[in-house]
Amino acid sequence: MALSKPLAIRQLIILLAIIILLIITAVVVFFNPRIMGFNTNQWLATKGHVSAQCSLGEMYEDGKGVRQDYSKALEWYEKAAEQGDINSQYNIGRMYYLGRGVPQDPYVALRWFYEAAERGHISAQYNAANINYRDLIIPDYSEAFQWYKKAAEQGDINSQYMVGGMYYFGKGVRQDYSKALEWYKKSAEQGDVHGQYMVAVIYEDGKGTPKNTTTAKEWFFKAAEQGDDDFKEKLDGIYFFGEEDEIGPAQVKLGYLYEGGYGVPQNYSKAFELYQNLAKQGNASAQYSLGEMYEEGKGVPQDYSKALEWYEKAAEQGDIYAQHRLARMYKDSEGVPQNYSKALEWYEKAAEQGNASSQFVLGHLYEDGEGVPQNYSKALEYYEKSAEQGDATPQKYLAEIYEEGKMVPQDYSKAFMWYEKAAEQGDVYAQHIVAKMYEEGKGVPQDYSKALEWFGKVCDSGRQEGCDDYRILNQPQFGISA
Repeated sequence: MALSKPLAIRQLIILLAIIILLIITAVVVFFNPRIMGFNTNQWLATKGHVSAQCSLGEMYEDGKGVRQDYSKALEWYEKAAEQGDINSQYNIGRMYYLGRGVPQDPYVALRWFYEAAERGHISAQYNAANINYRDLIIPDYSEAFQWYKKAAEQGDINSQYMVGGMYYFGKGVRQDYSKALEWYKKSAEQGDVHGQYMVAVIYEDGKGTPKNTTTAKEWFFKAAEQGDDDFKEKLDGIYFFGEEDEIGPAQVKLGYLYEGGYGVPQNYSKAFELYQNLAKQGNASAQYSLGEMYEEGKGVPQDYSKALEWYEKAAEQGDIYAQHRLARMYKDSEGVPQNYSKALEWYEKAAEQGNASSQFVLGHLYEDGEGVPQNYSKALEYYEKSAEQGDATPQKYLAEIYEEGKMVPQDYSKAFMWYEKAAEQGDVYAQHIVAKMYEEGKGVPQDYSKALEWFGKVCDSGRQEGCDDYRILNQPQFGISA
């Protein structure tokens, strides 16, 4: 049966459309080096097709469709680069940077990265910045900052993080916490775990923005929620800046929040889990916190032997808090036989790093001759080191030593100086002594007005004796008024 004329025309049109589509597809495949095979790429490359030359270089470099051959990859990249292909310029730079088929040379790599970077190639800009930041004999932070910023402005997440870091630490640019937050946020909003963590740190510390622990907590959670297998490695230190001791990993921070119930319901089990995950990866802060939970029985049965085990791991990495706790366990025989030798060893390690508590304990050990030969000179040395760090307890104790003439000649002037330091930190006992010394002119010129001021501070702290002394000194015969 013959087809009607309109139907035959429609079928002919459909057939022609299919043929045209097949022809277009064939042309696209043939002339698109990204999807065609090695032979076609090679044929087009020999004819001077720049994209094919670049693609052929990539095929040789990656061993796709042909045996891997870095020399031939470089040869084809160079041919395309000579025609101005920025991807090939970048690829040549990358090969020199990584030492693929050529001697590793950051200076040659930088020259090629600049070729592509100046024409807006984001990865070239980022890598040019990296070389200036960390690979030159004399780093050029200013130059690095300029290239990171160019890539960051194009949305590169790693560059945004780096710009934030350079503003935060003042490398290559004036320190500016507000701008640091701006750029960290850009990377954080794209899901960068480092950026998320640093945004949290800035809000927690109130640098360049009002302190906001709620917002800090939210960003800590965002960072810590990326708890995949390589998360701990990613956050083990904030890369490039070398400030890992200052800012630490986010999961430890999150553990602190759960342990203390800061902005979240207190959850020892969750804190323990977070600490344990990082502690097993060798993080000293987490190891210390895990030891503390075992020692105090938080979320787990109290276990001094496990506490000792984790404190030792952290202490051996230089964690001063673990060193102090470990020393105390050996001194007080907590879960371990008393061992003054080991206690002294760990107290001294922590004290050398500036731990005020360890310095204060060492002062007592030498004063009392406990586990060491009695040595007043060393005792006084450690008390002063501890007091100079601003801890009110050793300041008061040192003041008492000078006031009573223990181990040293009696010196009311020095006693007053240390009492005043403790008083200025809000220590009520020291405030009362300072008031009395002003009232009596002991170690300081008599001054009823200042005595009244300090008695008032003691009274305001809820101590009735301060109120009584204030009332007595406020009488007309003393010639002062509130």
